[in-house]
Amino acid sequence: MLRLLYNFTTDTATDFLFGESVESQTAAMKAAKGEYSDAALSASDEFVKSMEVANDTMALRLRLGSMYWLGDGLAFRKALKQIWGFTDGFAKKALDAAAAGKTDENKKAGLLSSLVTQTKDRNELSAQTLAIMFAGRDTTASLIGWCWVRLSLHPDIFQKLRDIVLNDFPEGQQPTFAQLKSCRYLQHFLQEVLRLHPTVPMNSRQAARDTTLPCGGGPDQQSPIAVREGQVVIFSTAIMQRRKELYGEDALEFKPARWESRVAAWHWIPFLGGPRVCLGQQFALTETGYLLVRMLREYDAVEPADVGEMRKMRKGLGLVQCEYLRFVLGRIGRHADLRQGRPTV
Repeated sequence: MLRLLYNFTTDTATDFLFGESVESQTAAMKAAKGEYSDAALSASDEFVKSMEVANDTMALRLRLGSMYWLGDGLAFRKALKQIWGFTDGFAKKALDAAAAGKTDENKKAGLLSSLVTQTKDRNELSAQTLAIMFAGRDTTASLIGWCWVRLSLHPDIFQKLRDIVLNDFPEGQQPTFAQLKSCRYLQHFLQEVLRLHPTVPMNSRQAARDTTLPCGGGPDQQSPIAVREGQVVIFSTAIMQRRKELYGEDALEFKPARWESRVAAWHWIPFLGGPRVCLGQQFALTETGYLLVRMLREYDAVEPADVGEMRKMRKGLGLVQCEYLRFVLGRIGRHADLRQGRPTV
């Protein structure tokens, strides 16, 4: 399941960045049918595998800290070469097209085609697009995965959200950005998923100058704490967003309805905030909301194959926090009540 989500977000990210998708989902389906041999692995599948190797190794390097250099190896270097060559190829094509004043009328514009109007530095173009692709792939796949975890564990919420989707998003019409943003319960659902399951559960900031944190010091933990220039402050978004003093006694419960009341802005920071707020916030929420709407219009039931395993909420932590999805979509029902084994009315 998780691999399907990674394929989806990879295809979406490359389509947004380059104006064309690597079609990893299509490649995966062909591979499953035996249409690709091991000796002739598709370029898109090879790229996705390289992304996975790079992600896993970078997560290890972060844990190693100053001894990050221990996280190395032939597979890692080969993956980096593959990824860099991929993005560098697109950067070269974009620069060549801009220099020749040519545009492909059959190809839609991507972010890269806009970036070449700002800089002609090929290395910078490759690095910037690669950074966005890494950020947009894993985090959004993790968010979508957690959405399905919660929908499978809360059939009442699934049904309420599906009823709203069927009413607000007519069959045969593509959901628009305005429709997705105006669907309040969908947005509340996404906010609650990100509250309990932020895709980046820990973060840090380094002090640019001597400063203080407003509280946390002293016997009563209400006095300021001095932070010297260069010191790093590590904080956990996942823990903060589960604090009962911020969200009440039901802070550990999954309740999208809590967002019907106003929540203080800095109590919810899955995308952080201020001048360094995540640039991809709306992109991720729109992509996730769009997929949920399409799936909820198509299927009328979802349940885990093993509820006990699902409720354990076993987590995997790489560069992002994700759910092991073996039990998420054990069964999906299309116009059928799976629990009772009879058609719905």
